[in-house]
Amino acid sequence: MTRRSVEIRRWSIWAVHRRIRGWLGSATWRVARFRTAHGLLTLLARAMAQADAWLARLGTLSAAFLAVSGERPLRS
Repeated sequence: MTRRSVEIRRWSIWAVHRRIRGWLGSATWRVARFRTAHGLLTLLARAMAQADAWLARLGTLSAAFLAVSGERPLRS
C-alpha cells in the first residue's frame, strides 16, 4: 500500500473558495486560518519551545519527545 500526501496551498482554488465563503458570512470559514508550509513549521517550533520551557520547570527527571514526519511526493 502506497501512502500519498496532498498539500493544500494557501492560495489554492479550494482555500480561496473557503476564504470567500468566510467573507460572505459562513461562520465556519470566517475563523479559518490558511497557513503556508513555512508558517506551519514556525507555529510548530513555537509550540515545541513553549512545551520545552514548561516541562523544564517540572524538574530534571521528566522529559518529552515529539517527532513529526512528513513526506512529499516526487514530481515527475
